[in-house]
Amino acid sequence: MKSSPKSYNFFSIKEFALVIAIVAAFVAIVVPSSYFIRSSVRAKKIEEQLAAISKAGRDYIYEKGGSSVSYKKLLLEGKIKPQTKFYGESYEDIVVYSSGGFLTVTMGNGDEIKVKY
Repeated sequence: MKSSPKSYNFFSIKEFALVIAIVAAFVAIVVPSSYFIRSSVRAKKIEEQLAAISKAGRDYIYEKGGSSVSYKKLLLEGKIKPQTKFYGESYEDIVVYSSGGFLTVTMGNGDEIKVKY
């Protein structure tokens, strides 16, 4: 008895094109949404940092007196650690006032994040 030659089952071109189309559709959905999630998480972290600066500033004003304190002064006094930069924003010009207000940071793309204190 003769044995029949082995047959190999490979994907056809249609099946391969279908798999590529499904993967492309998945990537087209996931990449933009992951970018949005990533940027919103970064914005939330910046808001948390601004809230920490305002708390440290209010505590400093309560302890030492005065009507305002700058971010630089808080760093020099050891009341706060240097903040992590996510979008090229600068915290150097931030001033916390005893009367309250907003802390604003401008990100590298021009968007602003404000936190009321």
